[in-house]
Amino acid sequence: MQKIKRLKIAVVAVLILSMVAIYGSAPKVEAASLDSAKDTISDSSPSQPGVTHTIVYDLGTALTAGQYVRFTFEAGIDLSSATTTCPANTTASATAQLIDCVVDAGQTLASTTVATTTVTDAVNPSTTGDYSVTISTHQTDDVEIESSEAKIYIIDDVTVTAHVDATLSFSIATTTPDDKVGSDSFTGTSSPTALAFGTLNSGSEYLMGHLLSVSTNADDGYTVTVQQDENLQTAAGADIDSFSTSTSAAWSSPTADINDENTWGSLGLTSDDSDAITAGQYQGLDSTNAFTIMTHGGPVSGAGAGVGTTTVGYKIEVSVLQEAGDYQNTLTYICTPTY
Repeated sequence: MQKIKRLKIAVVAVLILSMVAIYGSAPKVEAASLDSAKDTISDSSPSQPGVTHTIVYDLGTALTAGQYVRFTFEAGIDLSSATTTCPANTTASATAQLIDCVVDAGQTLASTTVATTTVTDAVNPSTTGDYSVTISTHQTDDVEIESSEAKIYIIDDVTVTAHVDATLSFSIATTTPDDKVGSDSFTGTSSPTALAFGTLNSGSEYLMGHLLSVSTNADDGYTVTVQQDENLQTAAGADIDSFSTSTSAAWSSPTADINDENTWGSLGLTSDDSDAITAGQYQGLDSTNAFTIMTHGGPVSGAGAGVGTTTVGYKIEVSVLQEAGDYQNTLTYICTPTY
């Protein structure tokens, strides 16, 4: 029996000597890997500051008080201004390229749930390529328990460019007695270039107008204004005065004060764009200032009352004191988009 035991010892000794001869020393036992580990960065641009590393990992072995998770960042990843948020029950400790999350006294870090450590305000390497972040767990005497390597990749940004042409379409369409502006019906048919009121009878209201339409991709929308060159006027200098130019008001007939020619007749306008004029009210034009009759604050496609379309009406009423003659003036529409 003694001979047999000595033989077994000799066999073991030969085996150990053989391993040393092969490896140069007894082979090192590698630590196990974590169940999973990944590092997601908020920006992959070279030299980018303010980068956040969100490191998610699943321990294979739970950690107890004093044991820790270590994150080893490859050189080039600047952590000098970084701050770390460790999982619950652990406290952060950082030195150069190492960040530890140490389990607090009386606590554990479970292996049954996924843990997250967030490192904010890191600075990316200046050179493109892949960089490693090693996640490892350690006993209190720095003996490694588990270890896995995660990778991030630093790469130049991609600049995307495109161009969209500016567009603008503005049209003037006719109105007929079948049309209305607000609750007022038109009394005649217009053309895109003329408002022919014909013969005016004292005490009667005459209303004609246009349907305006705008399509534009202007970011800040558009404004349409109208301006007259002068009051309706005859060759002899008689005129039909403008309705009140200071503010809009409900239509009122000329008062026909024989001592005040400004009360003998009126021309005023209205619009169904409530941003331009109060609904159902009228306002006069002067020969100096353009009047806004249509506006919108963004792109439009030529549809929608008060958005891409507006009906504008011009009302005339004269009294028996209005001078005889042929009256005429010129209206100018201007559409201005803001890109």
